[in-house]
Amino acid sequence: MLNRGMSFYASKSKGHKALPHLFFMTDATRIKNPEAVIAALPTGSAIIIRDYDIDNRKDHAKSLIKLAKSRGLITLVAGDAKLARRVRADGLHLPEYMLWQAAPVLTGFAFVTASCHSVKALKRAAALGVDASTFSPIYPTRSHVGAQAVGVSRLSATLKVPNIPAVIALGGITRERLRLLSYLPLLGIAGISLFHT
Repeated sequence: MLNRGMSFYASKSKGHKALPHLFFMTDATRIKNPEAVIAALPTGSAIIIRDYDIDNRKDHAKSLIKLAKSRGLITLVAGDAKLARRVRADGLHLPEYMLWQAAPVLTGFAFVTASCHSVKALKRAAALGVDASTFSPIYPTRSHVGAQAVGVSRLSATLKVPNIPAVIALGGITRERLRLLSYLPLLGIAGISLFHT
């Protein structure tokens, strides 16, 4: 069940047709049963399908998208525009390295998000027309062992920078830390184990 912090972002999602506010990022090595997480997400939340190295990624994505759409969730495929179109995902998620490659064709998607770890990357994402970007890691995380955490103070300062996309906080976010983030003008939050119950 969602605690009060999670409920804050879930309530933001209701009736907000522009962009979701809760983002579950799949990770086959850490979340063995993403279907259980998807089944528990509030309507209007989003799932970003990563799992780059999984066998038969197309069928994997199609299966998760079918379940997600049956529950009224937004679906994005990470790192592969062609696959996102083939499986009829709602949107595309760009890993940060893709921001610096030849400008991707982003037409045909309801939502485009990107992964960013610096203000420079956020500005590049905005220049490409990305709708929203994750910014990470906010706290120390197993996904990026040894990476310097952004912290709440730096995150707050970053949100004041002009000409950046809407920001989604990611990295080391626990349900206990959600209250601190709820005071910031974030679009929402993203996580992996955050949603695992």
